[in-house]
Amino acid sequence: MIDLYSAATSNGRRISIMLEETGFDYKVKRINLSKGEQRKPAFLKLNPAHGIPVIIDKENTDSPLVLSQSVAILIYLAEKSNRLIPKDAMQRARMFQWLMFDATDISQVRLESSRLKWNGLEGASKLLYERVLLRYDVLNQHLSQHPYLAGEEYSIADISAYPWARSMEFDGFHNISRWLQQVGERPAVQRGMGIPN
Repeated sequence: MIDLYSAATSNGRRISIMLEETGFDYKVKRINLSKGEQRKPAFLKLNPAHGIPVIIDKENTDSPLVLSQSVAILIYLAEKSNRLIPKDAMQRARMFQWLMFDATDISQVRLESSRLKWNGLEGASKLLYERVLLRYDVLNQHLSQHPYLAGEEYSIADISAYPWARSMEFDGFHNISRWLQQVGERPAVQRGMGIPN
């Protein structure tokens, strides 16, 4: 059994999708971010950086694994299930390339652009968003030649990118739109996007 401490955010939904895809038994413990539950002592014992998601894998009851950081959790669950991660070393390396492209070049930069805008720094936000658009173009070109981020097979790179991408407008980025529809049709993705509700 895996305990998932999460909230209805892109990072949280990455893990609920992954758990649905892998079929592991899990229980959701919703963290109310607006009430600051992520900063309470009980949660800080799990993740001192006060971020969701966190999993506790209780397979080894003597020493349960507590793990935070959504990308680290994705990799752990992929390796544990032997699914959604290529076995071939070259394909695996390419998958990690696109997983990190999403995590560092798109998701993080997009988040920082939004934070700058919320803090009234419109000029800086606009410059950063232009950088995001360049990354969208790279992603769109890549998806013109491949059905999924890592190539021919659906993987944790797609699971990582889908939740945030679903909330964005991609006018003119037709290949990203096609990929979004394709990934969004998966039953496990649909179930995972509704957790926690």
